[in-house]
Amino acid sequence: MTRIVTTLKNSQWLCPLISDSLAKRGIQVELYSKKTVYPDDTIFSIGGEIRDKSQWKHLANYRIVVEYMGEANCLRHGSYYRPTWENILFMYGAKKNSDNNNIRFNSNFFWYDLAIDYTARGYNQYKPNKNYIKKFFMPIRRAATWRRNVLNNLSEFLPDSIYSMHDDGIRLPGSNKNLDKREIRKEWFDDTHFSMVLETYFSPDMPIFITEKIMKAIAFYHPYQVIASPGYLKDLKDLGFESFENLFDESYDSIADFDNKMMIIKKNVVDYRYEPYDKLTLEKIEHNFNLFYDMDKVKKGIEIDFIDQVMDWISNK
Repeated sequence: MTRIVTTLKNSQWLCPLISDSLAKRGIQVELYSKKTVYPDDTIFSIGGEIRDKSQWKHLANYRIVVEYMGEANCLRHGSYYRPTWENILFMYGAKKNSDNNNIRFNSNFFWYDLAIDYTARGYNQYKPNKNYIKKFFMPIRRAATWRRNVLNNLSEFLPDSIYSMHDDGIRLPGSNKNLDKREIRKEWFDDTHFSMVLETYFSPDMPIFITEKIMKAIAFYHPYQVIASPGYLKDLKDLGFESFENLFDESYDSIADFDNKMMIIKKNVVDYRYEPYDKLTLEKIEHNFNLFYDMDKVKKGIEIDFIDQVMDWISNK
């Protein structure tokens, strides 16, 4: 039996949906142990931040899968692992942006990962209790220059919204001071009309990267505007999710220039009708919620987007 050994305690391989599927294919998944001597055909799964040279030296002669699914293949992480490139598969979480056979992409990683996590936490039973106290919900962790520019552009609305800038010590109401990026409080969504989602990237030179930032809004019945790389909303709709052209001018999605994009987004905030959701909006947020938590689609997606790709690489090595 082929063995996949992961050095990560929170590895995707240990998720029952994945480990059970692999078991049916004759592949055993287990957590790495320093005390174990592994046979030559073992496949190791490691994280992207490995810096222990002694461990790397130990693993260098094995086939290795590097779990970079929280990244988008734009930071050249592969340089850490040369010269044994031919033995390594890099898995990224963005839209495909390389044809290298040793790089594969699971662009729906954050959808599948959060759907499993949120279902385990019971969030799939969430029902909105809207009171529409504030305008929008805008959580920000890292203070990139362009994100500060967003705050500056929307500064007049911030006193009447729920927002954070973790790097500046501005936290969400009721938030744990350590600010787990997956922390959720239902009132953040119940108290606001829509989410203002600042994705990882907004430049046309960067990959479209659909992350947990948008999935939080979808998982909690929220309409949204998104500041991201051009074409982001189109890709999201290609997955089957609804956007909200009935509420916002979504022409901003095709615009690369930051100032022009923000001009439309800001006007959308001004023009938004701050009243209970209409029938069409309710239908859209219900559709998004149901699609996000559709575990049949999640299971099938994991098979196609993750397991099949890894198996293809293994079979050709």
